[in-house]
Amino acid sequence: MGIVMSKKSVIMALFLLMATVYIGCDDMFGEWLENKSGSMDLDFEWKSVDPLNTSDPAYPVYTLNVNPYSYTYSPCLAVYNNTLYAAWIEDLFIKVMGYNGNDADPQWNLVAEYSVPGTGYDLVMYPSSFGLLLGYTDSGDVNIRSVEGAELGLGIQYAVGGNPTNINMVDMNGDLYVIWEQQGYARMKFYNHLSGTWDETAEDSYGYGINNSDLSVMRTNAAVYNGILYVVLIQDYNLKVRQYDGSWWMTYTDNMNYYNAGTMTVPDMNDILPYNDTIFVNWIENFSPDGSAFYSRLNVRSIDGFWMDNFTDSDNDGVPEINGGLRRGTDLTWYAYETVMLTVRDRLCVVWSEDIYDSESGSYTGALCASLFTGDKANPWTPIDGNETIGFYTSYNNTPSELKAVEYNGGIYTIFTDYSTGYSLVHVMAGR
Repeated sequence: MGIVMSKKSVIMALFLLMATVYIGCDDMFGEWLENKSGSMDLDFEWKSVDPLNTSDPAYPVYTLNVNPYSYTYSPCLAVYNNTLYAAWIEDLFIKVMGYNGNDADPQWNLVAEYSVPGTGYDLVMYPSSFGLLLGYTDSGDVNIRSVEGAELGLGIQYAVGGNPTNINMVDMNGDLYVIWEQQGYARMKFYNHLSGTWDETAEDSYGYGINNSDLSVMRTNAAVYNGILYVVLIQDYNLKVRQYDGSWWMTYTDNMNYYNAGTMTVPDMNDILPYNDTIFVNWIENFSPDGSAFYSRLNVRSIDGFWMDNFTDSDNDGVPEINGGLRRGTDLTWYAYETVMLTVRDRLCVVWSEDIYDSESGSYTGALCASLFTGDKANPWTPIDGNETIGFYTSYNNTPSELKAVEYNGGIYTIFTDYSTGYSLVHVMAGR
């Protein structure tokens, strides 16, 4: 992964040195960016639904930030009781805003604010049967509370040291399951809806959390389908899926990798989602067929082995042809970074970020892209991110980060952080 950081960090460092002027956003935040298709189901238009922040009259800017000069972390979205909510951490406070639902005149209202005085930087929001919940870390604690203020559990982590990260929450059989990573283990507790207490009995009996071995895991994500909990994770360079039926854990699939060659492949950011009577996993994989150049691929595959991203191995030697999967850039030695899946208009949708390299100028554009699964054999995925441009949001020599997306009123709403101005600005873009 050092290859990823070295190329990007040098460019970013040079850019930040030059970013001495605070720049507001341009007219793209007021106009829809069109994407035309032969089918009405595939027509999407994109625009920002950020409010105009005028806290500094000299430099008004479109952003959710309360203070556009603040540091922000972990932006996220959730839909609860037909209202879209955004949450993020800003200046050691969790901010939660509700959206008025009017894309023509977007308004956001602050509905909750909670202090995270320690090292809070990991935040997730989840619409559950217990209310709209916030899961976050603070000084090594894993805390769960509702946006309305009810505290379901503060400090529910296991006392084994380390800083917990990457919280997931899912409802199953009336209980709330919380999964997080701590000292290399994927740990879990559930909140029993009958007793109103936290239960520790849902972990694997082998003593490795839900890992199934003592090898470290990362990038855990969870989904529930037909009363079974599925967790995707990365362990020992392999992308795995484990499942829990309420009684015991088992490994559903031990290796979903695109390129199966040990340390020559590095699965990274991923997501998991039930769709069309099965479970799909979407992930980014950086792999090196020759041990030198690394390629970056965006993959979609069912847990039963069905590929949905033009996977080909024409000579059946176990080594697939190199292509970009869902990616837009043609130079695959530049990288995709974050990805998320959702269903929109009853179709599977993938939204992701990638760097698109321009060989003539030697620069790159950080882009947010989206494609919708059509089921067509010749062209199973249709880009829905805006006319002839690449991505519904682009940033020169800068990659938008901390990407999340949800379906809301038949549209795609994304939240992310942009650092191109030298500050961390939280943005929301809508595609509908």
